[in-house]
Amino acid sequence: MLAILMVAAATNINLLGITTVAGNSYVENTYRNTMAVSKIAGLNIPLIKGMSKPLIREQVVAHYFHGESGLDHVELPEVSLQNRGSALEFMAKTLTSAKDKITILATGPLTNVAAFLLLHPDLKEKIDSIVFMGGGLAFGNITPTAEFNIYADPEAAAIVLSSEVPLVMIPLDLTHQAIFTPIEHDKLPTSGAVSAMVRQCLSYVIERERSLYGWNGTMLHDPCAAAYVIDSKVMRCEEYRAWIELRGEHTYGQTVVDLWRSSGEKPNVKIGKTLDKEAFFDLLFSLINSYEQIAPKTTGLASSREDRQQEVADG
Repeated sequence: MLAILMVAAATNINLLGITTVAGNSYVENTYRNTMAVSKIAGLNIPLIKGMSKPLIREQVVAHYFHGESGLDHVELPEVSLQNRGSALEFMAKTLTSAKDKITILATGPLTNVAAFLLLHPDLKEKIDSIVFMGGGLAFGNITPTAEFNIYADPEAAAIVLSSEVPLVMIPLDLTHQAIFTPIEHDKLPTSGAVSAMVRQCLSYVIERERSLYGWNGTMLHDPCAAAYVIDSKVMRCEEYRAWIELRGEHTYGQTVVDLWRSSGEKPNVKIGKTLDKEAFFDLLFSLINSYEQIAPKTTGLASSREDRQQEVADG
């Protein structure tokens, strides 16, 4: 939710569309939630339902944390769920017609992205980069070794890492530096529909983290990936060789990164290592604040603004 709000408000981004995917919840829920969030924020951006299941593995969701709807803790308006076609067709049409290369921002499992690469290998050259939140160098968050987005569809992640498309990975090691505490929560705007939604969401997540793990705050995972796309200077990255483990009994879904460059293989992904926390939160608050400074009908971005970087966001 925060990642979508960030890229939609950024003045240097032309958000061309959003595709949803099964991840923390089922795709019907992620589609409904994204549509409702877009309605509250006044976004007029194409939204298409994507893949409903992983490519191969049995489906996993995170209802234990996010609730049965994926956003149980946020009051969302009723929306009309319309069939707007195939997410993969939308991505293909968007890249085919684009004059400039497009960045794909993936904040969920990489199912949509992998399926697109398999179906349309001829369009790889139209992709500037794929920026995805996922993986972990030192630890996981769904198993001791695997991060949830990768674990939810490891085979898709393996396809993306072997695609030879420019990749940027925003792992847990980076996102755990973006700790949103009650101190940051008090800095959120107190008026406006978007601010109310954000405050409600983050209040719940902070309390959920406290009850489950004893932490006094929550990590803003997807917003870190959005921040990189908006302003890459908020973090330091390094290039590495990485693979996805697909057969290990205890390591299925692990992101294996050649930190000491012992494999002799050339890097295939740029990985976020260190976050400028002050710059990150300055960016986050300025973008969220912008929703309360403009009328809802002008919130979001017009695709006719040709001077902006083109963007396809994949949830």
